[in-house]
Amino acid sequence: MKLQKKLLTNLAAVASIAITLALFAERPADAPAKSARVSVSLLDDATGQPTAVRVRLTDAAGNPVPPPDAAVAVMYLRPGDKPLYTAQPDGAFYVEGSFTAELPAGRYRLALSKGSEFLAQEHDLEVAAGRPLEQTYRLKRWINSAARGWYSADRESALAHLDRRRGPEYRRALAVG
Repeated sequence: MKLQKKLLTNLAAVASIAITLALFAERPADAPAKSARVSVSLLDDATGQPTAVRVRLTDAAGNPVPPPDAAVAVMYLRPGDKPLYTAQPDGAFYVEGSFTAELPAGRYRLALSKGSEFLAQEHDLEVAAGRPLEQTYRLKRWINSAARGWYSADRESALAHLDRRRGPEYRRALAVG
């Protein structure tokens, strides 16, 4: 009787370990992978240095892929929403020079942009299961406005109310100077 009880206790312990291993194992060693690690580096074409870029990554059906951990949180707020730091409504996110994502095998579209002075890019990616993919893209500036004496600005909306009361001369002065 004692031997049977001890045998059942040991058997229960072995079964418990086997179940735990089965639940937490990623996949058996002989099972094929269903995804792959995709690493993307983003460089400024002129300097060769990593650069911050807006990224939109979509699957073959056009659905946005969730942002990777390296994505910079963006404040996005629709009327009535609570503040939420996440991807843009179209699925875009920002990264600082590179990102890595584990993606299921399949086709993807990668859209890259960096403001109005850089040429936007779109690339097709083919992710093969179990085969890491490393890509480097260089973002090329098509114009350097600051070098030509132009600087971007976002005029405060309060100024718009003031200049309406002051007339067209004030508006021209704001625009010039």
